[in-house]
Amino acid sequence: MASGNGAALYPQRSPQTAIALCSMIEHKFKIGQMVYFRPTTRGVDAPWGRSFQITQRLPVFGGQLRYRIRNEFESHERAASESELRPVNP
Repeated sequence: MASGNGAALYPQRSPQTAIALCSMIEHKFKIGQMVYFRPTTRGVDAPWGRSFQITQRLPVFGGQLRYRIRNEFESHERAASESELRPVNP
């Protein structure tokens, strides 16, 4: 019988295992690809209905793949999770 802390159900992974698992995940979008950005975080002000270009692929953060994106009407780049992006031409 397992103890009440759940340790038997969820064994801890070593940092090397976590890195290996993250490296197996592939980015869905390519650099240069156009996407729509729909932020999931409240208070993020993003141009509605305008497309963004993927400028860089970032490593996994918080269990999600991330990207640097840029809109032609803004002077800065943003970081976005893959779940916040949709392809312009699916």
